Amino acid sequence: MTMWRAASIVALCGALMGTGARAGEGLCAPDRLDLRGDWGMARFSVELADDARSRARGLMQRESLGASEGMLFLYPKVGSPSFWMKNTLIPLDMIFVTPEGVVQHVHEPGSELRHPGFDAEIAAWPCPDPK
Repeated sequence: MTMWRAASIVALCGALMGTGARAGEGLCAPDRLDLRGDWGMARFSVELADDARSRARGLMQRESLGASEGMLFLYPKVGSPSFWMKNTLIPLDMIFVTPEGVVQHVHEPGSELRHPGFDAEIAAWPCPDPK
């Protein structure tokens, strides 16, 4: 069984096809997520769902979400989260990610993402040290 760290980023189809903002090698930020693979790179504006309340609410009742926007679900420990799409009004794409920040589902395995929520000691694509 694969264990997951971060569980979901939504509305990614357009950016994976090349319409998202380009991801540079600049500093990471809590409200930004970079994704890379053999297809190229993309950057997303993300809202964090990093506590039980925000994860339970997710994107319920949202009527829209931009093409390069999403929500990143972060968990305090590695596990196998489940999702219930109650009251979700918009189509969503979900990406499941290992603790190292490697995408396992949605896009071809091997794409990597970076965000300060991933442990830089084990991350496949760590955020640069801000010092």
